[in-house]
Amino acid sequence: FSRLVSSGAGFRLSPKWEALLGRQQVVAGAALTDFPTRTTAGLTCQVTEQVRGFLKQEYDQADAGHASRTVVGMESRLTGNTVMESRYSLEDALNGERGSAQMGIRTRLPINQDWLTDLSVERVSTTQSAH
Repeated sequence: FSRLVSSGAGFRLSPKWEALLGRQQVVAGAALTDFPTRTTAGLTCQVTEQVRGFLKQEYDQADAGHASRTVVGMESRLTGNTVMESRYSLEDALNGERGSAQMGIRTRLPINQDWLTDLSVERVSTTQSAH
């Protein structure tokens, strides 16, 4: 059991560019592999009204060890509530430990005036280093 506190900020650099900084801090309990203390920095670029590109660098600190991850991808708005996303991530990029390619679609559906639900489908392909 762990408790996390998250914070973040986004900064508009120009009409098309935005910078993001975030921190997820374990404040009580174990820093588990799935819920580590994480620092994130990234850039997004609004390519067109419906298409956005992004680049993120994440640094995880967990009880099992540290990891860094570089993520690059594109997101395309298909409708007001539906987005298609393609991303590639490289974990511990300096030694090429593990890579993954993801492609998926997610949609937000209103249940009633007060509630929404999110549905998503993804295909993920992961490769491991031969070390």
